[in-house]
Amino acid sequence: MTDIKIRMSKDGGFPVNEALAGLVPMATEVEQAVLTADIRDNEQRDPIILWHGEVIDGRCRQRALTTLGKHILYRELDDKLTEDEVRIFVKSVNTRRNLTSTQKVMTACRESLRDGNTRKLVDIAKS
Repeated sequence: MTDIKIRMSKDGGFPVNEALAGLVPMATEVEQAVLTADIRDNEQRDPIILWHGEVIDGRCRQRALTTLGKHILYRELDDKLTEDEVRIFVKSVNTRRNLTSTQKVMTACRESLRDGNTRKLVDIAKS
């Protein structure tokens, strides 16, 4: 991963890789409002993570930062990583989020069914 860089607010946000960032649900409207208020009051603590110039982690932080007109701190993953390696990264860094059980199952189902995998729902939920 590269060092932290800064994107100026006048340049706007980065495009989002929906397939990879979308492995985890977006924040609810209330969660987004709380995050935006926190960034307004306390600044951005965690950088946005990019892969091939697209957001794979930090869509909600980016939304808050662009709403507030603040600069975006970001890091880039090595372009040589495979998509599967990036998927593992996205899932790993998002285990910190307070997802509901339903959101966790939906995320696991979406990921499992991506390759036509037809494991039992119990196995999917456990993953």
